[in-house]
Amino acid sequence: MLTPFLEQQRKHLLELREIVLASRSGADIGKLYPANEPFAQKDDGSYSHYDRDFTLNLLATIPDSLNEIEEALKRIDDGTYGICEMCHKSIPHDRLEALPFSRLTTDCQGETETALWMLNQESQRE
Repeated sequence: MLTPFLEQQRKHLLELREIVLASRSGADIGKLYPANEPFAQKDDGSYSHYDRDFTLNLLATIPDSLNEIEEALKRIDDGTYGICEMCHKSIPHDRLEALPFSRLTTDCQGETETALWMLNQESQRE
């Protein structure tokens, strides 16, 4: 059985998947989700802090967002959601709420991005 937090995250990921699929099929996302309306209604009837513009911008910056969403749903199913793939520590709920398909803690994400940047700089010098 999933915790209330995991249920909430699953709902939000399913909504995100719906948005990505709708946008890929040419649907007008603005009509489906009017501007400044929040996504992800919680079980108690309140809304999380997601809003349409933030979510759509986030999805647009991730090349394979549908795959990331699907993988996050699998991690919920197999019990590894919210555990960093590098250091195996818990990813804070705030980070998962902001980026529900996070695979890494902010520290590990920073280390990864720094290493990639350094590799890119070295390859440009050659």
